[in-house]
Amino acid sequence: MIRLTKFTGEEFFLNPDTVKSIEDVGDTVLTLVTGERLLIQESPEKFRKMFIAYKKELYMSALVSPDVPNMMAVQAGHGESNGH
Repeated sequence: MIRLTKFTGEEFFLNPDTVKSIEDVGDTVLTLVTGERLLIQESPEKFRKMFIAYKKELYMSALVSPDVPNMMAVQAGHGESNGH
């Protein structure tokens, strides 16, 4: 989740995967997949950077988490089940 600021100054946390679109109409408007629209203080560029940082943190924590079983990437078409 990322911390954002509503136009009123109230801080809140948002799952950025719920954002459908971002509009810069002088102010930043987020449209969520539910159709709800939020007016935030952060610029579209700042939101983009926050989204990227959130995804990096999420993926990196999955890679180094001791709770996640060791996994190996297998190139498509080169797994043991298809005889290669």
